[in-house]
Amino acid sequence: MHIFLDVDGTIASDNQTLYLTLCNLALKLGIAEERLAGLTYDEFYALPEVTAYREQVGEQRYNTNIRIIAHTPILQRHLEVIDGAINGARFLTRSGNLCYCTARKTARYEKLDEAMALATRDWLEASGFPNHQDVVFCTSFLEKLSCCAARIEETGEAVVLVDDSYEQLLSTVDQLEAGQGDLLRQHFTLLAFGAQEAPEHAPVRVVALPTWDQIEQAIQPT
Repeated sequence: MHIFLDVDGTIASDNQTLYLTLCNLALKLGIAEERLAGLTYDEFYALPEVTAYREQVGEQRYNTNIRIIAHTPILQRHLEVIDGAINGARFLTRSGNLCYCTARKTARYEKLDEAMALATRDWLEASGFPNHQDVVFCTSFLEKLSCCAARIEETGEAVVLVDDSYEQLLSTVDQLEAGQGDLLRQHFTLLAFGAQEAPEHAPVRVVALPTWDQIEQAIQPT
């Protein structure tokens, strides 16, 4: 069995304070630090300085710049480890061939992609995660699912993906080529991290994984 483990939101949690600070500096918004304290993402994006910047540069450039900041290696080196994730990953190494799979790739900015790859592996190693060098980088949910299907086709073995973005992944399954979709329906399990119950009528097999404390029970039926 091959196991793909997502990073952001599954084993790593956002460093919101640092992200807002980086946005403020990189976009030259000039917001006082005390005003950033305690803000949610939605509250930050609704600030008049952010709104003015968005109108000034246009929607496309705004979204691009925001995404680049979210992917900055500085931020990725200072993420928090989600409770139980390290022990969970170690357990998975005893259950199958563990590899990390993350959508930390732009496919447009080569140097940024290289820096993100290095930051990701460094963070995994520094945090104590096993197999820290084994990382697959994707640009989208579709590419992540396609990677899972390709692994099934290459090895003939079942694939498990542990991911908190299960809703987005499930809504993307029908965009796969027919052959890849068939492989996932037959030999694939999505462990929906953070889900209390598996979604009904899902296009692939889904097992709920509310927290890392339940990983042993969740992996058994696969």
